[in-house]
Amino acid sequence: MRALVDSINILGKFLGVRDVPELTQESLEETYHFKQADVMVLFGGAILAGGDVLAEAIKAQVAKTYIIVGGYGHTTETLRTKMKEDLPGLSEETATEAELYDAYLHTHYGLRADYLETKSTNCGNNITNLLDLMKAHEIACSSIILCQDASMQRRMEAGMRGYRPDLTIINFAAYQAEAAEQDSRVVFRTPIHGMWDLDRYIELLMGEIPRLRDDENGYGPKGKGFIAHVDIPEEAAQAFEYLKTMYAVRDANPAFAADYSDEFEQEVSRAGIGNMKGEMALQLQKNGIADPIFLSGAEMDYQTATCIRRRLADFAGRGLYGFTLPDQDYQDAVCWWMGHVRAATIQPEWILPMQGTTFALSSVVRALTRPGEKVLLQSPSYYRFDRAILRNHRQVIYSPLKLSEGCNLSEDNHFSEDKQRFKDNKRSEEYKFPGDNQPSEDNKRPEDSFPPTESYQIDWPDLEAKMRDPACRLMVLVNPHNPTGKVFPASDLERIRDLANQHHVTIFSDEIFAETAQPGHECKSYIAVDPSGISCTSLGKAFNLTGVGQANLIVPDPELRAKLQTQRDIDHFGSIDPFFYQALLSAYTPEGAEWIRQMNIHTKENASLIDTFLKEHMPKLKLCPVEGTFIGWIDCRALGLTDAALQEFFESAGIYADPGIEYGPEGSGFYRWNLAAPKQKIQRALNALRKRHFQKGVG
Repeated sequence: MRALVDSINILGKFLGVRDVPELTQESLEETYHFKQADVMVLFGGAILAGGDVLAEAIKAQVAKTYIIVGGYGHTTETLRTKMKEDLPGLSEETATEAELYDAYLHTHYGLRADYLETKSTNCGNNITNLLDLMKAHEIACSSIILCQDASMQRRMEAGMRGYRPDLTIINFAAYQAEAAEQDSRVVFRTPIHGMWDLDRYIELLMGEIPRLRDDENGYGPKGKGFIAHVDIPEEAAQAFEYLKTMYAVRDANPAFAADYSDEFEQEVSRAGIGNMKGEMALQLQKNGIADPIFLSGAEMDYQTATCIRRRLADFAGRGLYGFTLPDQDYQDAVCWWMGHVRAATIQPEWILPMQGTTFALSSVVRALTRPGEKVLLQSPSYYRFDRAILRNHRQVIYSPLKLSEGCNLSEDNHFSEDKQRFKDNKRSEEYKFPGDNQPSEDNKRPEDSFPPTESYQIDWPDLEAKMRDPACRLMVLVNPHNPTGKVFPASDLERIRDLANQHHVTIFSDEIFAETAQPGHECKSYIAVDPSGISCTSLGKAFNLTGVGQANLIVPDPELRAKLQTQRDIDHFGSIDPFFYQALLSAYTPEGAEWIRQMNIHTKENASLIDTFLKEHMPKLKLCPVEGTFIGWIDCRALGLTDAALQEFFESAGIYADPGIEYGPEGSGFYRWNLAAPKQKIQRALNALRKRHFQKGVG
């Protein structure tokens, strides 16, 4: 019995932290050298004692502003039941936890909070919604008192610390519960107003330790990234393990956790908003194609991330969209995201906002190379990068990726020497190679024996040979790679770094797909292995904000950063898009990270759907491994079709995706599909393709 009581109290004391013995000005001054915090927050819960703590704090004037946070969550109905017993005249319209506590304050103490936040449903958006409220009302805050149910106090502090590490955070749990032995049973030593029963209290304690852990299953930076790192003392860990032999571990209530799966299955109308795919569909419909299936472009069919949509809707209502700067909030958000999600510690001064990724590359090309010098790309390559380099009067050279079984695609493509030379100039839309759109007499390429499609790898001897060229001054690394879906591991980045440093080549690392890396394929930021390089990040791909031309360069080296900033000024970079500013602050949060996590699961399921379907029904088509991005690179070479015939094959099935030849000769015989689409759309495309497969009689 003694071990049980001790374990409960050890865990309760660790989780229900109070940083001062009492909430008085004297205690604050003695510990923190100020009499008032800027803000005190009571987070909703089911323990009425929290209302009493807030009332005493208001009377003691321990803060300048008082806020109650809480919408409708898993404790709301329990709280309402207790409030009705305590406040018989409680109105049924008092719906949220914040409103319930404010009614309690007013009825028992004649007090009111300054602000109520009524939309939150869980600990994560308790924090984000609180910070949004404070910003909307321009509440200056460098110190804050947090009051939460004792079982969740430690987690709430870690959540706030994750967002605002600059704050002085003062913990004061709503109650302090102590277990004791009485008549051979365990009870609370002293009664607490509106307290849980003991078993429920222990259940809550048991649910916290797994959440606080900083591992793949926890909420810390190495797991879901919802909270800052928490050190769990050995004593608390042992108490948890002891209690686990008698009590179950509580999982989060899924009813109040964000679930975006339904959103990913919605078909969103693109009509009437000038959207590129929407306009293309309209044109096809005018040409008599009633229901085209668009899987083209590296742009999701999902709605833009929920947290962004909500923030932009609120911002739009304010009606002021003026010149916008990358202030401390902006820098803090980028630093938090890079540290917690990308595992790369950066400094605010390293951040250089740009008007989009291609704009950024163009500026880097002009800053670091001279006309006629060479920029290295890995092929197959994203054609807009080729164009950006050529339009700046630099040369493009390629180091083709190869398949892991040794099939170097550049050697197996049946292109004439003239056409191979044309590849270096092809990416200008004004120039076409004669015969590119003409199928051969029998609509087939020469028969070949193609190896199984495996993961792409770097051809190291070729890459070094290209870097060794004195005219090669810059390499563009796309990681995860578009269009192949390859994620280059840290060992590859280190080897690229060594070659780049040896041959005086600067690396521009395009990491705009980085957050889409699948589990087991970490996309390490290049600047984490080479501070002389450049990493480019953006919301466009990961959060489906491709229409907003804004990106951030991360440049640790001050001399290099100064060169790029000078070139950016020459290129007349002005304001940050004010809507992008708001989008970034809402996206680079734990809520944004959770949306990304669920989105990646959905696109991976779509990839598995395609892979299984092709193996069963069209085995000559093979989906390359999707290590990152949300695009599928489909190997169609075994069909033996020319690229023109391959395009006709897909489009005659009503499928409009991206011909691999658009990404250079190494893409010949491949097709690129957007995987970020509702499953029913993917299935519809597969069914149509299978039908056309049999009608055409290919393979």
